[in-house]
Amino acid sequence: MKRTILNIEEAIGLPLSHDLTMIDTETQYKGARFKRGHILREDDLPVLRKMGRLRLSILELELDEVHEDFAAIRLAEKFKSPSFSVTTPSEGCCNLKAEKDGLFISDEQMVNRINSDKDWVLSTIANFSEVKIGEVVAAWRIAPLTMPESRVADAEKAVDESTVKFNIAGFKPLKTALITTGTEILKGNVRDAFCLKLPSKLEKYGAPIVFNTIVPDDKDEIIEAIKISCENGAQAILCTGGMSVDADDMTPGAIYEISDEVLFRGTPVLPGSNLMLGKKNGNENGGEIYIFGVPACAAHSNVTVLDTVMSRIYAGIPPSEKDVRAWGAGGLCRTCKKCNFPVCSFGSR
Repeated sequence: MKRTILNIEEAIGLPLSHDLTMIDTETQYKGARFKRGHILREDDLPVLRKMGRLRLSILELELDEVHEDFAAIRLAEKFKSPSFSVTTPSEGCCNLKAEKDGLFISDEQMVNRINSDKDWVLSTIANFSEVKIGEVVAAWRIAPLTMPESRVADAEKAVDESTVKFNIAGFKPLKTALITTGTEILKGNVRDAFCLKLPSKLEKYGAPIVFNTIVPDDKDEIIEAIKISCENGAQAILCTGGMSVDADDMTPGAIYEISDEVLFRGTPVLPGSNLMLGKKNGNENGGEIYIFGVPACAAHSNVTVLDTVMSRIYAGIPPSEKDVRAWGAGGLCRTCKKCNFPVCSFGSR
């Protein structure tokens, strides 16, 4: 690359080689005031001086060099999919935006491989984060103004060899059953707090409630309620209460008995360490039925690990026992005064 540095007065009539950033501390604005290719005019000089720009670089690229904008565009072409839209480069940087609600999924090894070249910058939100349409989920650029063709090609190859790349798993409106366990609730001695919390959690998935009942602390009656839920076409069954170690807590035993597989019993996450997830094969559509054992904390805490596991299930990405056992780091809810869930470390599982 041949780089010629000129005083701004000498650069009048020449095209800019790259975006020129303006930072206004009064308005908190930061962005490209002049875009690459802009033909410098005399009336631009006062603005440039205010920006602290007294000299400009004029670049002449070699045949094997790629400009920062085109390096970003080439990676953008690799990330295009129906799940995302890509912005045009600004200050050499492209953004990837979600085109639907759901869980963001990324190949972290691919990201690390690209970033192993110290001049590439590829940043993403945390894996398995909930996103909404229009949110920026990733951004990338090269640090210098140009990069050798071979290193741009290496980044493209890293994307091509990834089986995941980036994706958004959209939420599915799974038919859901709610089973509240507790003899004291059935007799009316205690109010059912779960019935107020859980329906609101289903709203973002558009999930209909196909069956809702209260049963006593009796394993056989809990199993019967789960069977009726399945007969009503439930694809997800939330059994609330009776998940601790008390003599009357029968929900785990019922889930163990009726499930074809227990994905996990307990999590290294607080609140919600007693959460359980079982799976039963076959419903009216031939798919799996997920059976949650929901601990009591979900009745009084606004956010628990139940919320993150529900997002995984309703997005069609059930966590394994191995996944769950790795959730301890970052698995303590900070109970912020202003809750930002799921935009927090607790929300990305």
